Amino acid sequence: MYKMFSEILTDVDNNRYAAYGIKCVENGVLVSDISTNKNKMDEFVKTLNTQQLDPIHLKDVIEDFLDELQ
Repeated sequence: MYKMFSEILTDVDNNRYAAYGIKCVENGVLVSDISTNKNKMDEFVKTLNTQQLDPIHLKDVIEDFLDELQ
């Protein structure tokens, strides 16, 4: 199971921004600062859970997700 989490980060110009990441409940792995778009991240996490993604594929799926956002 995957959960979205939020965090407040600072960019190189010391501006603060909200970013969203994913936590894999099964193994405790956190992937931070994936996107600033809360709605897209919420949809993405729901899809991961619906598809019951094996954690071994998480990195590749996140890369694909980021490619689609561009």
